[in-house]
Amino acid sequence: MSHSVDKSGWVVNLSKKPLTAAERFLLEKGLQLTPTPSQILYKNIVAEGKAAINSLPEESKDLILSSMATILHRIRPPTHKNLCTKERKALRDLKKYETKILMKADKEDCFVVLEKCGCESKTDYF
Repeated sequence: MSHSVDKSGWVVNLSKKPLTAAERFLLEKGLQLTPTPSQILYKNIVAEGKAAINSLPEESKDLILSSMATILHRIRPPTHKNLCTKERKALRDLKKYETKILMKADKEDCFVVLEKCGCESKTDYF
């Protein structure tokens, strides 16, 4: 027996520009979605690691940095992508919108898309 979930109310668009089907589908996946990375940012990981261990004794720092180097040498970017090409494009497009705000509604389990100006009055709607 298959169950279908009605997702029609999961995304509420209160902005002037309609969402594409791919943008709506992407937002319906929810806040827990984390796109798989296409590359591993080794420099960022090392910089964050060094900053995190800055106050430790030198012996501990050396041990941790050595362990980090070993782990980073072994890891590879994931081969499986959890977003299709259209969804990746939709994510890039949503990031470009400087006049829109994407937020999770307080009382409803849905995404709300608002224009930046005038959003204060519309937030009371949810």
